[in-house]
Amino acid sequence: MIKAAGFANGIESVFSYTSNGYDSAYIQEAQIMHQMWEANGDFKLKVNTPDYRAEWRPKFHYNYDKHEGIAWGGVQAYPDVDGWLQSYWRSGQERTGHVGADGRPDAKLDDLIARQRAESDIKKRAAILEEFQRYAAGTMYLLFGAGSSPGYQLAHPWLGNFAVYRTHALGSDGNEVFPKMWIDSSKKN
Repeated sequence: MIKAAGFANGIESVFSYTSNGYDSAYIQEAQIMHQMWEANGDFKLKVNTPDYRAEWRPKFHYNYDKHEGIAWGGVQAYPDVDGWLQSYWRSGQERTGHVGADGRPDAKLDDLIARQRAESDIKKRAAILEEFQRYAAGTMYLLFGAGSSPGYQLAHPWLGNFAVYRTHALGSDGNEVFPKMWIDSSKKN
């Protein structure tokens, strides 16, 4: 498709990821994605590894897509899709505000996000989210990795409320989840 669009020699661009703001798995994933995108010659990406605090956060993380090329960043998991849409897609948020070619926030994205949030009928909400997915795929503001799966946790059967409450941020179980658990002595052998 890239060659058919007139880019016979591939698309030249910049591929940015921070080399010191996340863990080594993030850096390895960024390097693998860079190699995968270049593998067939469709992309020729110059690697840029800005410092996390000095450049990444102000110029990429909080800059509303106003940077050159592709920026590979980390994401968090949320228990409901709305948390993800609010954090990564809705305009005016600290990490979002995907702008079109005219430099303005994408009003259609904002409308779809607001509509799904206000819809209480599960099937109607799902239809709005599907419309969002189709539209987002066409805009290509974000390129996603191969995917991931949630962590696997084990607990004794006597731990009450285990896995009932979920949190959106890693490391916050101590103040959001753990206080809602208890030891059920009736299930303890």
